[in-house]
Order: sequence, then structure tokens, then C-alpha cells
Amino acid sequence: ALKKFEDLAPRLRADRAAATLLAYAGTGRKDQTIGLLRKAYAEHSSLVTNLKVDPLYDQLREDPRFQDLLQRVGLAK
Repeated sequence: ALKKFEDLAPRLRADRAAATLLAYAGTGRKDQTIGLLRKAYAEHSSLVTNLKVDPLYDQLREDPRFQDLLQRVGLAK
């Protein structure tokens, strides 16, 4: 199912990065999710503004890479 989504994503009208991030996070693909979040941060994307509160990222909260990203964004505790 994820492969099919990845194949269709370029044709979606929605923001591809946001849609892909949702797919990866929603299917528990932590490495890919963090990779996309790091890219979003590097590109100054608004996708990182809700990292601290969005339940989509609950599975990543204990990951040191996610904590580092929160720190960089300025959302750390």
C-alpha cells in the first residue's frame, strides 16, 4: 500500500512532502519520518512547527534524533 502511495504522490494536489511525511509516520517508518523531518527543517518548512504537539509524532518522542530536531527547532523542553 505504501509503495502504491509513493507512486501516486507526485500526482496528488496536496503538498507532496506533507503527504509523504504523513504516510511514513502513520506506518511507523521512523527512519524515513525523521529523514523527511530533517529535510523539512533544512528547507525551513512549516512542517516542523508542530513537532512538539502533533500526536502523529508520539512514536518518535523518545528517539534521540527526534529530540535533537526539537532542540534545533527551538521546541525542546
